[in-house]
Amino acid sequence: MAAAVAAVLLALVLSGWEPAAADDGESVTNVLQPGFNLAGWVEPEAGVGELFATLPQLEAIYAWDAEAESFWTASADGGGDLTTLKPGMGLWLHIAGTNTVDWTRPAAADPSAGLVSLQEGWNLIAWAGHAGAGLGEAVAGLGSDAEAAVTWDAQGQRFRYYAPGAEELIGAAPALGRGDALWLASSRERFWLQPDSFVPRVEFHDDFPPERKVEIRAETLSVVTWFAERYGLLEPNFELHVGSDSDSLDEARREVLGIQDPGYVLCGRAVNELVFIADWCSTATHDLGHPLAHEYFHVLQSHLVARTPTTDATFVADWLLEGTAEYAAIGYSIAKGYTTAEEVEQTFLQTATYNRRALSDLEANISQFDTSGYLLAAFAVQLLVGSDGTRAISEFFR
Repeated sequence: MAAAVAAVLLALVLSGWEPAAADDGESVTNVLQPGFNLAGWVEPEAGVGELFATLPQLEAIYAWDAEAESFWTASADGGGDLTTLKPGMGLWLHIAGTNTVDWTRPAAADPSAGLVSLQEGWNLIAWAGHAGAGLGEAVAGLGSDAEAAVTWDAQGQRFRYYAPGAEELIGAAPALGRGDALWLASSRERFWLQPDSFVPRVEFHDDFPPERKVEIRAETLSVVTWFAERYGLLEPNFELHVGSDSDSLDEARREVLGIQDPGYVLCGRAVNELVFIADWCSTATHDLGHPLAHEYFHVLQSHLVARTPTTDATFVADWLLEGTAEYAAIGYSIAKGYTTAEEVEQTFLQTATYNRRALSDLEANISQFDTSGYLLAAFAVQLLVGSDGTRAISEFFR
C-alpha cells in the first residue's frame, strides 16, 4: 500500500504552500500556489462549499479515506462525494490559473483538530500542534507506531520524508506549521492527540508554589492525553479548578458555579465540563484509583450525553456511573505505573469477599466516603468489560 500511495503523490504536479506570519496574532495567511497544495483543515467542521466560497480559484478538494484506501473528492461545480470538512483532515487543494492565492484563516486551531484517528497504513492528516515542530519531533510520541511521515517542501519543490533511524539517508526532517498536513504511516489503528494541540485550562484558587502549579498542569495534560488516546474522546471546554484546601475549593465553586451552598466535597467533583479538586487529590492516587482521572471521566460522560440529544430521560444506576469512572481511573493508574494490575485484582477480590453487597444497593447516591462501594462498582464494570470490550464503557454513554 505504501508504494501505491507514493505513486499517487509523485504523480501529482505540486507547487506547495507558504505560510506568512500574521500581524495581529489572531489569523495567519497561507500562500497557495497554482496547481496542487497540501494543507490541513484545523477549523471547526464545515461544508466544502464554505471553502470554495472563501477561495474562488479553488477547483477541487481531495481527502484520503484511510480505511478504504481511496480519495474522497469535491469539485467547485458541486461534484464528488466529499461534502464535509472535519477538524484534523489533511487535504489536497487544486488552485486554478497562474497566480498565487492568499488564504487567511484563524491562527488558533479547533481544539478537536489535534485528536486524529489513525488507521493501519497511510493516513493524510492535519497538523494542529505548535508551529516549527520538526517532522520527527512531531511524531516522536507515537514511538514504533510511526513507521514513516511525508510532507511537501514548498521551497525545494519536493517531498520530504521522515523514517525513524534513517535521518542520515534522507536528511533533516522539515518543520511543520499549524495547519499544514502530512502523510503518516501507522503500524496499527489508534488515536493520537498531537503534542501541544490542546492545553487544558487550569485555575488555581489560593496561593500555590510555582513548582506545584507545573506539577498539576503536567498531570492534568497527562490525564487528558491518556483518555484521548485510549477512548478517542476530548472535551474542548474542560476546565480544572484546584483549591489549596476545603475552604478555597468551596469558594471556587461558589464563584464559578454561582451557588451559595455548594456542599462538602472530600476530594473532587465534576460539573459538566468543569472539575473542582483539592490540591492533595490532584496528582495523587487513592484506593488504586486516581481522583483527577475519575472526575475527568465524568466530564467525558457529560460530553458524550450532550452530543446525543434526546427527549427521553434515562436513568443510569450510580454503580454504573461511578463504576465506569473508577474503572477508567484505575486503568490510568496502571498505565502510569502508580499501581499494578495484580494489585488491582487482589483488591477487587478482597473487597468482593468481605463486602458482600448487591448492586441494587448501589443504584443511587454512593457516598463519597464509601470506598468499598466504589471498588465494588469498578469490579462490576470490569466484569462487563470482559465480555463487551474496553471501549464499551464510553460507548454506553453515546
